[in-house]
Formats: sequence, C-alpha cells, structure tokens
Amino acid sequence: MTKTIFTKAFVSMSIMASALFFVSCDENKNEPGDKVDPYAIKSLVGEHVVELSEDYLYFFDVTVTYNVDGEEQQLDVDLDGYRNTLSFDTDYCEIPTKISGVIKATPKNPVPEYDAQKAYNFDYSNTFTMTATKNNGQKDVIPVASRDHKFPVGGEKLQDYLNKGVQTVSSFEYTR
Repeated sequence: MTKTIFTKAFVSMSIMASALFFVSCDENKNEPGDKVDPYAIKSLVGEHVVELSEDYLYFFDVTVTYNVDGEEQQLDVDLDGYRNTLSFDTDYCEIPTKISGVIKATPKNPVPEYDAQKAYNFDYSNTFTMTATKNNGQKDVIPVASRDHKFPVGGEKLQDYLNKGVQTVSSFEYTR
C-alpha cells in the first residue's frame, strides 16, 4: 500500500517536472499571428576547434569546460583535432546570454617516459566562433577567441615544466 502511494506520487511529480521543463523551453515560441522581430536572434551556433601537439596529449590530460548561463559541462580532449558544436534555437529553448569555456591541461601522473636529450613541443591552436542567425535570415559570424601557441621544452627542463601543475591552456567568453 505504501509502495503504491509512493509510486503514484513519484510518477505525478515526474510528469509535473517534465511539463515545467518543456514549458520553460517553449515559452519563447511564437504563436500564429504574433509579430516577429526580424532582427531578433533565431539561432546561435558555436564552433569550437582545438588542435594540440602529440606531446601535449602524451604528457597532459586535457579537458574543456563549457559554462552556458551557469550550467557547466566538462569534456575530455583526447584527440589532436577536437571539435565541438554548441547549438541553440528559439524553436526549442531560450538563447543563452553568456557562454564561456576554459581548456585546462593536467600533467599525467605518473609522468610518461621521456628522453632528457630530446625537445618536446607543447603547441596548440584554439578557435571559438559564434554564428547568430536572425529571424530575417541574416547571419552574423562573431569571432570569440583565437589563440595559437608554440612552446618547445627541452627534455632536461621537462620535469620542471610538468611540476607547474594544472595549466590553463586557453579561455573564452561570449555575451550576447
């Protein structure tokens, strides 16, 4: 009897919670007959591309953390050609007011094998571009971040470089 009441209460709360979620995302949807501002943003698409040298990925665990209006998501960057797309459309949800991200590199523990006589390259490239499409179809491409960095480290100084700990490779922020 108690289990049945609990199950019915849980199902009812789940239905209400999902209804609230869909209501909050659909509140911006235009109704037939509504006037539509042709210059308002209809969709927003972010393209994030990170390229890392093999040495970076060999010696570091790299992550990117996105923050969209206060909601965080962390992803591992384990390929030298990482690409991610963030997409928002007013037909589904509200366009966020702030999108930011940070790429961090954490030295691997234990340190992978290396040659003290060799030079290692900690090179990276990071680009983040937003494309805002307005209701009238006009597209505005907004370069948010672009950074290239080349950093060679001799094998004899590699341990000192890794001992610096977690490093911020790059960060970016878009505010509409």
